[in-house]
Amino acid sequence: MSPVQLFLAFAAMCGAVVFLSLMPEESGGSDGVVDLMAEDGIASQIFGGGLSAATPSDDTENETDPNKLRSADFYGWKAKDYGVAAYGDSILHLNTIVADYPRDIQYPASYRIAAFDPSCTPRPPREDEAIANVSVGFGDRPSGLLAFDTSELVKAQMTWLGRKFGGTSVTQSQLVPDRDGMAIIDVIVTDTSAPQYLVLQHWMSDVLWNVMLAPGVEVSHIAVVGPGGALNPPWGDYDIQFLSTRGIDCVPRVARIPRPSWGMTSQPGAETLAQDYMDESRTAYDHYAAWFLTHFNSLPEFNVVGFYVTKHALVGPVPDTPIPYRPLAGAEVLVTEKDYIFVSEPQVRDAFLLDVQIGLLTDAAGGDLAALSPEPMLSADTATEVVQ
Repeated sequence: MSPVQLFLAFAAMCGAVVFLSLMPEESGGSDGVVDLMAEDGIASQIFGGGLSAATPSDDTENETDPNKLRSADFYGWKAKDYGVAAYGDSILHLNTIVADYPRDIQYPASYRIAAFDPSCTPRPPREDEAIANVSVGFGDRPSGLLAFDTSELVKAQMTWLGRKFGGTSVTQSQLVPDRDGMAIIDVIVTDTSAPQYLVLQHWMSDVLWNVMLAPGVEVSHIAVVGPGGALNPPWGDYDIQFLSTRGIDCVPRVARIPRPSWGMTSQPGAETLAQDYMDESRTAYDHYAAWFLTHFNSLPEFNVVGFYVTKHALVGPVPDTPIPYRPLAGAEVLVTEKDYIFVSEPQVRDAFLLDVQIGLLTDAAGGDLAALSPEPMLSADTATEVVQ
């Protein structure tokens, strides 16, 4: 059964028992048409209020101690807004690397679809090239680019509806995956010692890699390894490969060696969970390392840059003077294929998401949303009292 069929079956089942009871007794005008955008209409019942897009931020722009620019999350280091992941698992302040960093949500001008390489095989590096090894879990600074598959949307809705029907408090942000836009990860390359073969790896949610080069840096190849995402490539004469980790016959899931400094080892009562995660992660890393070593002639932890959560990564030395930040404004980005891809302001994005989700709910209701809010039925006892 397809994801859509699963959703329809799930919605139909819940609709017969619970869903109708959640609808208001009066949800339209005198003509009986349901007002989807009304404050007390279906949209409000489903989403719990108006939609909004949030931009996570913090107040670390003027922080003078780089060590305060990150914290130990359960699964690894989590860098704050102005923290930059660097060699040796170290962290630097963004203001020493780039100038004019924008705080607002960044919107690319357009996008092109980029297919995954069907060979699942990266181009072998040349002897004169340096591997720029970047590996992250995910980013947490959203862009204005939104991309997702229907299967992701349906899965999120089934989970959300199940929790809501079960009486669990849920928020609108849990309804649609990545609804705040694909997260940006800036990769600042300053290494001029050799042509740079960029290996950009991520293992969790999709990310938008924003690559910027210091003067004199030459890029010779870019391999993007992960479940999907986007790339704002810098100028240059080189090839780009997107290598998928979503299929069992393609690239193994990107993995890192767990470090004792991560938060899982210090949280009371988490010893068993931490050990289980360490064991599973080590197995996943061994699998990924075998693939990486075969194709890049080095291990994935060699000269690696990146944290579990980060917004910025530096490949090379700290520049003598900060280089100009390369914003996404005006850029045409490459995006791996998705069912829904768009770039827009939050109010347009919210309306789009509402249309998509209401469309699925309409299908689940048999094509008529008004059927989700019928006139209340009287019990036999109540009907007798009315007649009397």
